[in-house]
Amino acid sequence: MQESALFPLNLFLLPGDFTQLHIFEERYKQLIKDCREEAITFGIPFSDRLNTRNLGTLVRLHEVLKTYPDGEMDVIIEAVGTFKLEKFYYQMTPKLYPGGQIVPLPRPSDEGCGPALAARFRRYLAQHEIYDYDHLPDTDLNLYTVAGALHLNDYERMELAQIPTAARVREFLMNYLRYLELLHEQESHVYQNFYLN
Repeated sequence: MQESALFPLNLFLLPGDFTQLHIFEERYKQLIKDCREEAITFGIPFSDRLNTRNLGTLVRLHEVLKTYPDGEMDVIIEAVGTFKLEKFYYQMTPKLYPGGQIVPLPRPSDEGCGPALAARFRRYLAQHEIYDYDHLPDTDLNLYTVAGALHLNDYERMELAQIPTAARVREFLMNYLRYLELLHEQESHVYQNFYLN
């Protein structure tokens, strides 16, 4: 268990994901200042009533895009891990921002995705002409890279984060690719039926 600064949001990321935040509250301006000066990470507890396991994302500040005259900021954060929140307190005294006790979750998804999943993933990108990723020539795909490219929703990401072994993460992603392929197939049939009629 470790202590961490916290920034509760209705957001769940996987390691390697990036997102932009607009910072306007004084307590979170202070948090970003501490991130810049001390290179600390902070946790984002997923503040959704369906998050019964109290999961969250550990992130680091990647870049400050813009600072406004009143001190508000647009920033980019990068997810570096996931965790289970054990204890939350509204203020991490003497700081203004919240804090808590977290337990980092294992990261089996850092492992390579293996030849079968890599082949199916590349085939899916090629068949559906999804070329806005650099993954087709990549020979060393990891599981988080594949998951990030599939645009899982928050709940699917949360489910994946709780999977303890790389083998089971591969199985999850293979099944998800099959599901996407079935969806595309059904959409294609619907389109053809409209066209033929």
